Amino acid sequence: MRARTLWSSTLAIALLAAALPAFAETLVYTTDFENGVEPVWSRTELVTRPSGSFLGNFGPESATLSLSGLPSHGHVTLDFDLLIIATWDGNLFQGVGPDIFRIHVDGTNVLQTTFSNVPGSPQAYPDSYPDGDHPAFTGNDGFVPGTRPARYR
Repeated sequence: MRARTLWSSTLAIALLAAALPAFAETLVYTTDFENGVEPVWSRTELVTRPSGSFLGNFGPESATLSLSGLPSHGHVTLDFDLLIIATWDGNLFQGVGPDIFRIHVDGTNVLQTTFSNVPGSPQAYPDSYPDGDHPAFTGNDGFVPGTRPARYR
């Protein structure tokens, strides 16, 4: 089993302050990786293409974003592009799968799912793994089978 975390060209984190009646949103972090990788990241591998830069390529490794000194909040919004690059086997245990993508916030697992860019290999996304069972490429942003990478927003 491989656990993968890939971040792509843009990442923005907004916090919603629960004490405010209108839930004012405060942007606390954003990057497009065009100026390199900031020290808040545990990994520094950067891929630069004519279309932009992204954090990665990772195999079974994880990338951690650590932000400190955040304002008081009752809600966190993560907004990012996820690029599924190379072979992701989805839910299947053949070979080295399943390829599990996880997001943890403050030590709590808030997302655990699989993606597949292999025709005929099901994935859990948009549901949680191991409950989801959807065709490969489900939910991607314009991915054409036979090409890579697949982008999820």
